[in-house]
Amino acid sequence: MLRKGTDSFDGVDDAYAAVVHVGDGRTFVDAEGLQNEVVAFYRPYYLIAGSWVEGQGNHGTPAATYVDHSTDTVAFLRERLERGLMVECERGTFSTEMGYIQVFTAPPSLEQNIQFPLVTVQLDSELPADRAIGEDIFGEEDWTDESAQDSEGWLAAVQVSVVGWSLNSDERIELRKALRRLVLTNLPVFDGYGFQQVSLQQSDVDAVNDEYGAPVYQTVGTFTCIAPVRVASPVGLISEVVSTLND
Repeated sequence: MLRKGTDSFDGVDDAYAAVVHVGDGRTFVDAEGLQNEVVAFYRPYYLIAGSWVEGQGNHGTPAATYVDHSTDTVAFLRERLERGLMVECERGTFSTEMGYIQVFTAPPSLEQNIQFPLVTVQLDSELPADRAIGEDIFGEEDWTDESAQDSEGWLAAVQVSVVGWSLNSDERIELRKALRRLVLTNLPVFDGYGFQQVSLQQSDVDAVNDEYGAPVYQTVGTFTCIAPVRVASPVGLISEVVSTLND
């Protein structure tokens, strides 16, 4: 298979064409040397009875069309906890000057003008836990958008630290219970976004930290789940060309 920037091939020995495929396969992936939005022309040649026979030409235009269709676990969990903790404040579980509890994605610092209680969520790890046949993570019934028909990805085992911070040990207990409630009540929501095997492990830690000028009591949780990670229409500098013989 030869490739050129124009649809003008001077036989199998065309000095201005690049050889991009050798073999019996009629379908191949060409990527090296291509540029996005620049059309590439292809022409197959077949050795038949000692003579080269020209096949039907083809062309393709590489384009970067990939779209991330993953739901970031940390961002999604943070949003769920922020909304839920606001409800907990409205119910009177917690009394704060702001009327809500801040959820950070890093340990708090005094420069942030923080107010206790607060919660932090941080990614501990994310790694592929499973690969699906043909890279199709879920069955067709689980994805209604057309992009699912052309995607690459895996199921990732995700672990997130969820830490509640309080200046009062009794309030720390209420914060721990609230975090557990919020994970439980959001199980259908997690399921709707493709998160599986959701769980939360919790423990209390007494951390006296001089940085904040008072004893800080922590409830340390580990949120785990299996989350879908996929990119739809995975095309970059890649063009797939199907070659066929002329009749």
